[in-house]
Amino acid sequence: MAEGQPPPLSHKLAEFAQHLYHPIGPKRLTIVGDSINATQSPNRMIAGYRDAWNISWNGWLVHADSGAADIGYMSAVGVTETDFSVVFNPGNSLYGGQILFSPVRTRETGYAKPPKPARHLADCMMLSTQTSRFPAGDYFSSGHVTARMLIYQDTNMLHTFNIHPMRESSFVGPPVYYMSWGPMNRLVWRDVDLGVGVGSPRVQVYTTPAGKATFTNAMDFTHMALCGVLYRNDIANGVQMSFISIGGSRTVDHALQLKYSDKALGEFFTATGAPTHLVLWLGQNQTAAEANQMLAGSCSIFKSNLRAIIDRYNTVIQQSGAPAPRWLLVAQYKTGYSPAIHQMIAQAQFELSLEDPLISFLNLYTLAGAESFDSASYTTDGVHPNYAGSLFLASAMDDQMRSMVRCTADLDASGFVDLNDMALFTSAFEAGDPLADIDASSFIDTDDLDAFLLAFESGC
Repeated sequence: MAEGQPPPLSHKLAEFAQHLYHPIGPKRLTIVGDSINATQSPNRMIAGYRDAWNISWNGWLVHADSGAADIGYMSAVGVTETDFSVVFNPGNSLYGGQILFSPVRTRETGYAKPPKPARHLADCMMLSTQTSRFPAGDYFSSGHVTARMLIYQDTNMLHTFNIHPMRESSFVGPPVYYMSWGPMNRLVWRDVDLGVGVGSPRVQVYTTPAGKATFTNAMDFTHMALCGVLYRNDIANGVQMSFISIGGSRTVDHALQLKYSDKALGEFFTATGAPTHLVLWLGQNQTAAEANQMLAGSCSIFKSNLRAIIDRYNTVIQQSGAPAPRWLLVAQYKTGYSPAIHQMIAQAQFELSLEDPLISFLNLYTLAGAESFDSASYTTDGVHPNYAGSLFLASAMDDQMRSMVRCTADLDASGFVDLNDMALFTSAFEAGDPLADIDASSFIDTDDLDAFLLAFESGC
C-alpha cells in the first residue's frame, strides 16, 4: 500500500464470514469490545446484529443485565427476604469480596435471611418479540430448545436451588436441581431441557421445596450470583452469539487481567463453548499512552495492545483443546476523533490482518461514510448508536460480509458448482490443503469429505 493511502475497505473478510453465513456444524461468535457493543441497552449494536445480520442463530446468551429488552432479560424476583439485587461489571467486587471471577456482567442477589422453601428467586426469558426480528428465521420460539444457566459458585452463595424450564408462562418439564459441589470460586452451569414447543424460552429459579436441605448453615449461602442463560436450538448448522463488551473498556482491560482473570475467561468458554469466531471492536476508549502516541502520529502501542488481546484469548482457547479462532478487527466509525486518528487505528488493524492468517479486517470507518457519517441521526451522543444507527451500521457490515462469501462447494469461486470444484477439492484434500477444511474445524478429515459432498449435491 502506498504511503498516505487509506487502508482498504476490508481484508480477508471472506475467510472470516464464510462459516458464519454458511455454517457447517455449530459455530460460536463472541463480540469483544466496549459500550458500543455492550448488552445492557436495547439501542446498541446488539440490536443491529439481531435485526440485520442474515445469520442462522442457533444459540444466544441472555446476559445478566438490567432487564433491557434487547434479546431477553434476567431479573431478580422481589421476595420478602431480598436484601438487594445488583448487576456488577467485570472487575467490580461482589458483596462477598470476590473479584475478577467473570468476563461478563453478573447479577448478585442478597438475602437478609435465608429464603423460605419453594420461593421464586429469579427469572430469565428470551423474548420472541425480539427473536422474531432475526432475518434468517427464529429458531428459539419453536423447536427443541435447551437452556444453560451460568452460576457463580462460592462459599457465601446459595447452596441449592431448582431451575424450572418454561415456555412463556407455562412450565414444560421437571426442574433441574442445583447443589454446589467441588471447588469454590468458579463458574459452573446447569442444563435445562425446554423440549419441543412454541413460545418464548424461559427459566425460573426457586428455592428447593420443603423437606430438601437448602442450607448447611442458616447464616451461610445467602447470596446468588448468575452470569446469564445460554439458550440453544438443536439445529445442526448455526451460530451462537455472546458478548464480552463492557462500557469504558480499553485494550488493556481485555489484554491484561485487570477486569477478569485467565481462569475466569477459561471457565466462561468452557461453559459456553470456545468461540470459533471473535469480533474485536475497540479504539474509542484509549489509554493515556495510546492517545498521546496517536497525537504524535504513531499507533504502535494501540496495535501492540490489540495483538496482546488476541494472544491472550488464543492461549486460553487453545489450552482448552480447541483450535485458534478466526478474528475480525473492526475500525471504529466516526465518533469524534480526528480523521488522522481514525485512519491510524484502521491502519494498525489492517497491518495485523496482513501479519496473521487468522485475522481479518473491516474498515467500518470508510464503510459508514468516514467523515460523512451522520452522527446526528445515528447516535445518541455523537458516539453511541441509537436504534437507527445500530441498524445502519449492522446492515452495512452484513452487506459487505455477505458479498464476500460463496457457496460452500464453489471452491473456485466461479458462481457454479461443477466438476472443477470436485477436482479442486480432491486435490486439496489429498494434499492437506486448508482449502479442503470445509467444516472449518482446523482439521482435514472425513468430516470435510462428507460436508463437501453434501454441499456439492445441494449446489448453489
